[in-house]
Amino acid sequence: MARQEQPGLVAEIHCLNCARVLAQAVRREERGALELRPADHRKDVQVIVAGPGRLRCRHCGGRAFVDVFRQPVDRRGALRSWPVSA
Repeated sequence: MARQEQPGLVAEIHCLNCARVLAQAVRREERGALELRPADHRKDVQVIVAGPGRLRCRHCGGRAFVDVFRQPVDRRGALRSWPVSA
């Protein structure tokens, strides 16, 4: 039986220079790493990882930052509910 992976905390990555939403960062507790995904309206990730702790905007080269991590929310604004295994 395949183990269902629990969704992680989600944060948006913003550019400080042009104020665009560049990508989403997902923190999964099982892996202990960040996963970069395209923002909702984009087809690819618009952030460059320039080094440890250094993110850059692919559009203007400005500095990017990770916004606050939060629980995933569906498009209607309600918190998503996932099955909890005992």
